[in-house]
Amino acid sequence: MEEREKKRKELKELVEAEKRKKEEDRLKELRRQQEERELEEQREKQERLRIKNEEKKLKLQREKEKVLRIKQHRFKNELAINHFNKVLLRKYGLQPLKNIVAVTQRNIEISCKHRSITLLRLVMNKWFSYAKTKVLDRVTMADQFYNKLLLKRGVNSLLKACFYHQRKMDIAANFSCVRIMKYTFKLWQTFVTDERILMWAKESSAIDQNTQRLLKKYFTAWITYVKFQANERQREIGRELLRKKVQLWLPDYFGKTQQEENDFGKKQYEECIRDF
Repeated sequence: MEEREKKRKELKELVEAEKRKKEEDRLKELRRQQEERELEEQREKQERLRIKNEEKKLKLQREKEKVLRIKQHRFKNELAINHFNKVLLRKYGLQPLKNIVAVTQRNIEISCKHRSITLLRLVMNKWFSYAKTKVLDRVTMADQFYNKLLLKRGVNSLLKACFYHQRKMDIAANFSCVRIMKYTFKLWQTFVTDERILMWAKESSAIDQNTQRLLKKYFTAWITYVKFQANERQREIGRELLRKKVQLWLPDYFGKTQQEENDFGKKQYEECIRDF
């Protein structure tokens, strides 16, 4: 029993060691995957930052080129307007000049409106880029937090599963011990019952044999007693005849009485019975 318990404990320790080893390997693999994932995320983040910086540089370059083109366009427009005003003043006088002033004013208004629209578009593009960057950063942070939360929940679930499995193993071991004890007690009860029945059978057989022996002894004693009584009667008859002869010869002789002779016969019978 102790050797079986010792083997069971050794087997249980081996199983627990194997489980701990598997758990450590799995945790190492999870940490390695986590590190690889973090490195990959870091590389992706750096790549996004590089792309973002390149886009910013390209956007700034385009804006500079655009501003330069606008300046050149304005400069050319101013030259053209001045040339046109000079030509109008030379050829048409004040009315054409008024018309030119009105057209110029309208062009200035259109230019201001176009400039306002361009500035608004530029601001909106910058705001959209900033908002998109913030959203991407928040999404990245949310993904990282979600992955950490999943890892934490996975580890907690694994620990709970290990604890539950250990508890089930303890319950199974206790149940096995109880079943073995019940089985042992049942075998012991069966053995004791069989032994008691066998003892009762042997005792009954011994009582029967003793009864048969006593009956045989009693019958033998009875037969002996019958023979002894017959011999005693024959002896009594002989003694009576001898007594009568002696009284005829010796009138003053008093032999044994009948009671004494009977007591003597009983003593001899008891000695005979005792011999059996």
